[in-house]
Amino acid sequence: MKRSLACSLAGALLVWALVASAQTPKSAGASATADAGPGLPSDARDIFSLAARLNGLAGSDIKPWHIKAAYQIFDSGGKTQHSGTYEEFWISDKIYKRSYVSDSFTQTDFGTERGLFRSGNQNWPDLLTMQVRNYLVHPIPQDVDRHDNRLKKGERSFDQTNLPCVAVQPKYDNVVRVYNASPFYPYVHYCFDPLHPMLRFDSQGEGVNDALYNHIILFQGHYVAKEIQVLSQRKPRLTLHVLTLENLPPANKYAFPPPSDAAGPLNGIVTLSAGLLDTMVRRRCSVESFFSIYQTDLRGSVVLQASVGKDGRVISAEPLSGPKVLQSVAAECARKYEFRPFLVQGEPVEVEGPLEVRLAVTSELPNDAR
Repeated sequence: MKRSLACSLAGALLVWALVASAQTPKSAGASATADAGPGLPSDARDIFSLAARLNGLAGSDIKPWHIKAAYQIFDSGGKTQHSGTYEEFWISDKIYKRSYVSDSFTQTDFGTERGLFRSGNQNWPDLLTMQVRNYLVHPIPQDVDRHDNRLKKGERSFDQTNLPCVAVQPKYDNVVRVYNASPFYPYVHYCFDPLHPMLRFDSQGEGVNDALYNHIILFQGHYVAKEIQVLSQRKPRLTLHVLTLENLPPANKYAFPPPSDAAGPLNGIVTLSAGLLDTMVRRRCSVESFFSIYQTDLRGSVVLQASVGKDGRVISAEPLSGPKVLQSVAAECARKYEFRPFLVQGEPVEVEGPLEVRLAVTSELPNDAR
């Protein structure tokens, strides 16, 4: 049974008019409240863990599904850049068919027992195109590093409605940190329905990639948003509208045979476009590496060419651009990063691509790092 929960967006600004009570299909009857899923836990870790498991279309409890969504990608000024559709038939992490069709990028991947085959564009999608699937299938990472981060519970106000939120706050963030951070929610954070672990909003902090999740349904016991809008500095960057979401009948391992002209099976190192490695970081460098070396304030941005192994650890990181005085510290910092493995048919692979490291190194060590 699907339960619709809607809210409206006022223009392209971060202002929500949240519906006071969930809109329930008439056929749901008196049992509609129970169908909204479990209640919201009180502890930040419990909220995050439960929400990561129940939002999106990933998980060990998920059965075969089919989704089709229309999307629009906007440039940094908020003007429409590309539009298209994303469609996926999913049987398992190994067996699937995924298609992007747009005015700039057309590609179909066939996950088979013999490996991954690809027709159309042979490059991996760029950041925003790949995020189309991420926002639909797994909007909350399940492997946030608990050693270097605190999960902190709070509230954020949207118009006249307060939503419970969980921020992923680095333990040591004032020696090596993102600079020019806003004093209000500078960290990655996720906000939920007041009563259920249903994702309504998330942000990378500083007003970057603020995602609004609307018209949410309960599908196979998971929350899936049918309308998603991503804003950056209050300008649209990506919109998604789900056209179809349905169960698939059981299928065998030969469900999606690739056409004869498809390339594959694909193997070797995966080359990623700009920005994608940044979204895969799960642990950044610690402050102790720099306090004893740098005694003055330094800040800036350095772009590195990085290679990451199957285990998520950095193989190499070499400077490409940025202030000379920061290139060595940025490379040293990046070599201590750990990444979420990049998965192809459910298996980790080695990847390479540009990685931006934005640093503020200060001579003051935080109290809890002394």
